[in-house]
Amino acid sequence: SQTSREERLVLLRAIQAATRDAAITMGAGHEAGALLPGLYADVIAVRGDLLRHPALLQAVDIVIRRGSRVR
Repeated sequence: SQTSREERLVLLRAIQAATRDAAITMGAGHEAGALLPGLYADVIAVRGDLLRHPALLQAVDIVIRRGSRVR
């Protein structure tokens, strides 16, 4: 089901807390936590808008870990 704007903002904040903010907290903010050249990045890809359909996290299509596709 679709989510409201407020629910999407909460989900976005949760994703940021689990990724970017976690990297900063662990002291790795200078080398991780963003999709920029030269930084470490773990990336997932889903088919659709994750902020509108959070259940897509249960159907991840692509996983990239430190620049290499693992799924």
